[in-house]
Amino acid sequence: MPAAVMRVTKVLSNRPVGMFHGWYQSLTQGKPAVAATNMTLAPVSAQDAADLAIALGDGRHTGIWHLSSSDELPYDVAAMRMADICGLPRHLVRGEPGDQQQVPDIFRHRYTALADAKGGEAAGRYD
Repeated sequence: MPAAVMRVTKVLSNRPVGMFHGWYQSLTQGKPAVAATNMTLAPVSAQDAADLAIALGDGRHTGIWHLSSSDELPYDVAAMRMADICGLPRHLVRGEPGDQQQVPDIFRHRYTALADAKGGEAAGRYD
């Protein structure tokens, strides 16, 4: 049976979840939000992920498709951007290197972005 596989990097929406929820909660309470300086993410929007899934289905595409930001952001920078977007106190974001105990090396990715020109074309991003 033909199928499409969609590989997506970190999906973000306007509702904070996961570590973003923790940062959001801390900042709304006036507490510091601690985020790693030595780990990165390549964020994409939930809308872009949905658009690509629809485009792949509508176009009856098969194969492996990537969706990724071309930018790799350190987690502390992502936390600061979230603070800016939400109107929260950016100065309370504290960047610290994550250690082996918090996140073992096996779960740390050297590169977080994926080449996604093919996925971008299917979703109509490169018209």
